[in-house]
Amino acid sequence: MIHHPTKENAMPYRAIVVLLLITAAIAWTPPGEDDAAIVKQRPSYPLDTCVVSGEALDAMGEPLEYMHEGRLVRLCCKGCVRKLNAEPEQFLATIDRAVVAAQKASYPLDTCVVSGEEIENPIELVHGTRLVRLCCPGCEKEFAKAPAAFMDKVDSALIAQQRASYPLDTCLVSDEPLGDKPMDRLHGTQLVRFCCKGCVREFDKDPMPTLVKLNAALTAARAKAERETAPERAASGDERSAGGAREGRGR
Repeated sequence: MIHHPTKENAMPYRAIVVLLLITAAIAWTPPGEDDAAIVKQRPSYPLDTCVVSGEALDAMGEPLEYMHEGRLVRLCCKGCVRKLNAEPEQFLATIDRAVVAAQKASYPLDTCVVSGEEIENPIELVHGTRLVRLCCPGCEKEFAKAPAAFMDKVDSALIAQQRASYPLDTCLVSDEPLGDKPMDRLHGTQLVRFCCKGCVREFDKDPMPTLVKLNAALTAARAKAERETAPERAASGDERSAGGAREGRGR
């Protein structure tokens, strides 16, 4: 039987409708906002397993990319979304530890990005999927007011750090010379240099082939540096061994 609202029960119906509209307005996300955040955070996401189940991300097919309060979480299935929402702090803490472990060694600043002061006992904050190191709780509050501006400073420091040892003087997309004013772009925390905006757009369509070539160039550059410094390291080791032997005879 279908019940129609009468004058007596019309008010509860109206209240329910208003409540639903308010809830929908609160939950609504502008179209494309989550997509843009996922694209930005994916390159520096630190886990290749589901943070909830521990299974490979592709164990159930394509990984599910879920935004929880502005944070990307990659999951193996919809069932893990329910478990994540039941205990988000636990799972986000696991992601945070992985971000810190992955990015701490290459973090480009030894000063606080907010205050500019040297960091003695850093607060290691994760913003999206990126590490930020701050000097005190006061700077943590300041960072929260304008995170994009402070992340721009971290990005600039990362670019400057990697630019000096960037192994290529040609664009990985076009194979053209980078020229005097290359376009520097961070993919996650990795610097990629382009000759023009058109090549940046081509890269964004499918970053993987370009990243594979860059990785090969970086590996070759590291191997060359190790070969060039090998004689110096060997000589230094021989000197230490000789010094130890002399000290032993002296006893």
